[in-house]
Amino acid sequence: MTDWIIAAMMGKNNKYPGPQAKKIAAAGGDLVMPGGKGDYNSILQGLKDGTLSRRQLEVNATRVYRLSKRLEENFTKNL
Repeated sequence: MTDWIIAAMMGKNNKYPGPQAKKIAAAGGDLVMPGGKGDYNSILQGLKDGTLSRRQLEVNATRVYRLSKRLEENFTKNL
């Protein structure tokens, strides 16, 4: 998961480019926080332009899904 990235903090005079969800996902980042429409569009663009493979996106999503399943199983077991 990324640290919380706030677009307002990414001023025009930044030395480094702002984060892009497609690059975060391509590097194996499972979650972009806080996430938003721009991140969604970035991921779609990455799939279209080839900077993010469908396979990598599936790996990322699978890890999030498996974690949520384990949390749910542990939660219901402890009720």
